[in-house]
Amino acid sequence: MKTSILVLAIRFLGVLFLQVVFFKDISIASTATALIYVWFLLMLPLDFVPLAGLFLGFASGLVIDFFLQTPGIHAGSSTLLMALRPWILSGLTPRAGYDVNQEPTFMDMGWPWYLAYSFGLILVHHLFTFSLEILSSEFIGLIILNTVSSTLFTWVCVTLVILLTSTPRR
Repeated sequence: MKTSILVLAIRFLGVLFLQVVFFKDISIASTATALIYVWFLLMLPLDFVPLAGLFLGFASGLVIDFFLQTPGIHAGSSTLLMALRPWILSGLTPRAGYDVNQEPTFMDMGWPWYLAYSFGLILVHHLFTFSLEILSSEFIGLIILNTVSSTLFTWVCVTLVILLTSTPRR
């Protein structure tokens, strides 16, 4: 089923609201932060136009930057995520190609595909985010610690959101 523009708009506004209001203050041991807004970017349709994806990545990051007062960090990270998404998707394309009715979830694509797709993109996004935030090779250990812990935390949160919002297909 094709995702309508209305559904995308509701997801966009809803996830940004949740990130800014609820998830901005949630962290584990001051290292793991859930950047749940990447769920919106990951759940864009498989055949989404890459240029539009870059725009949505930049726009969502810009909104997060505005509310979290992180000038350009999330805009850059989200734009990078959306720039890499078509390459990841082409590398993970099944032999028969993608079905336009499938969503990029473990329910439609299976766990191995979903794990490579979501975990890989979240890891790159978070590595870039924390590298820009800390901006010093002197703190490489802190960058790696924040990246790994936040990637795991975000991945679990995104997977739970998918479980709660998606309907299984037959």
